[in-house]
Amino acid sequence: MGISKAIVEAIYSLEPPGRFLKQCPATGQWSELSKRDVADRAAQAMAYAVSGKEKSQRRRERRRQSRQSLYLPQDDDVDDS
Repeated sequence: MGISKAIVEAIYSLEPPGRFLKQCPATGQWSELSKRDVADRAAQAMAYAVSGKEKSQRRRERRRQSRQSLYLPQDDDVDDS
């Protein structure tokens, strides 16, 4: 969680300082999240981003492999004449 904490600290150290807010669904009031909550959410967002990128790479590789298999000549496709 070191990278996520560094991101949070970078936002808090801006001039003016950045804040992380959450709106209460019942009252509509905004409250500031704790640094721990913010770091947890940043870490989760990075995990989602990484897993999404990996899924996309795996999907792209599967498509590439299926396209290659479509273009490989089969034994009965080869003209022996």
